[in-house]
Amino acid sequence: MKYTVLLSCILLISGCVNMAAKKPTVSYSSSIVDTLSQYYEASQAGLISPYKLFDPSGKNPGIVDGNEYRMFRRWWCLDSSSTKGELESLINGHCSANGGIYKNGWCSDKISESPIYKVSIGKAGMVGEKSSTAFCSAGEDIGVLAYEKNSKISNQSWLDISTAKLGFESPTEFTQRLKMEREEKWRTLQEKLKKQAEQGNLVLASKIGTRICKDFDRGDHVYVGYIEDKTDEKVKINVAQAVYKRDARFTVNGFQPTLIWDYPNNWYVCE
Repeated sequence: MKYTVLLSCILLISGCVNMAAKKPTVSYSSSIVDTLSQYYEASQAGLISPYKLFDPSGKNPGIVDGNEYRMFRRWWCLDSSSTKGELESLINGHCSANGGIYKNGWCSDKISESPIYKVSIGKAGMVGEKSSTAFCSAGEDIGVLAYEKNSKISNQSWLDISTAKLGFESPTEFTQRLKMEREEKWRTLQEKLKKQAEQGNLVLASKIGTRICKDFDRGDHVYVGYIEDKTDEKVKINVAQAVYKRDARFTVNGFQPTLIWDYPNNWYVCE
């Protein structure tokens, strides 16, 4: 039987799934590359894999042994018993078993926060392939890209490579960066609200007939209107035009003039 399967693989060129492969456990190997390779062999849907990546070394398809790091690069269609969540759980467990914590795509040492390996999970495009809906109609397609230290290089060299070439951030650095980004977004929002309030005050203080504007469609277009009436909180606006912001000579197709009541903070004086 095994000779028949082997012959079929050779004749069909594309190759066969390893039917005897079993899914790895977190203790299978300290190498995430080898662990992911075994998971691939055990979880691929279908007998024939027309999208196997070519490996000139003749070794396990998807594994690349480089001078600086080992890499696993593969897209495949998961069988019905496998899921992306299962693979993520395996990676988390594997990282923990190797003394690390998996965060932001990196397994880092729990104490020193030094990089152990990197694993990214996504779709076919992540590894440069085009997903085939027909091929994956029976399951979920998944792309995996992983990097781990070559045993021949030092820990310092791996840290340098991870930082300079693979975008490594320690868990602390990652948390600090997110905090700074949130603070920057908050400051930007406060500045925007302050500017809107100042512009709104000018609109509310303007005379009847004042020409006012409101950006829309991500700022590419502008509503142009005229103040018809106002209360202490709102203004009545005759919205007369919708034009392109770059060139007000061109109007937006389909626009119809309308009369509305709106809050002044949504508009600004454009005369």
